[in-house]
Amino acid sequence: MDQYCGSTIDMIMEGIDDGKLVIDGYVNQRDCNVTIETWYTADRLHFQFEDFDMGSGICDDTYFTVYDGLDRVCGSGGVEGDFTSSGRYLTFRFKNGGDFSYNQMTLVFTAYHTGYCYSYEYSCDNGRCISEDSNCNGYDPCGDQSDCRLGVGEITGPRH
Repeated sequence: MDQYCGSTIDMIMEGIDDGKLVIDGYVNQRDCNVTIETWYTADRLHFQFEDFDMGSGICDDTYFTVYDGLDRVCGSGGVEGDFTSSGRYLTFRFKNGGDFSYNQMTLVFTAYHTGYCYSYEYSCDNGRCISEDSNCNGYDPCGDQSDCRLGVGEITGPRH
């Protein structure tokens, strides 16, 4: 995450439909803001935490905030749930108070829109359209567990 502090991750320029924001270990920045901008055909971001451990410090000193729908979170034990942005931009803040020795957090994000899904998109049960490349990525990019369905087919073999 250090390399992105104070900058915007432009999903168009990066050529990505989804990604991870990772804090793994010691973060050099004391106060780090990162913004993610979706591509112009998507109007929202879905995000969830794969893991979350900001140590046992005081929440006033060390915490993580999402400026669009998630208040300050701190401590250890994880952050449950799926979250969505209200628009194309999502800003995260990691405040490092320095009263800890190690932090670990992985935030997984996926761009989506609602409405008509194009042929290169996957249609989720909840009405979201995600990139076909995001389907079956192991992170529930739809937010409703409707990606990566197994189709029903014919099983062939010897009959008895």
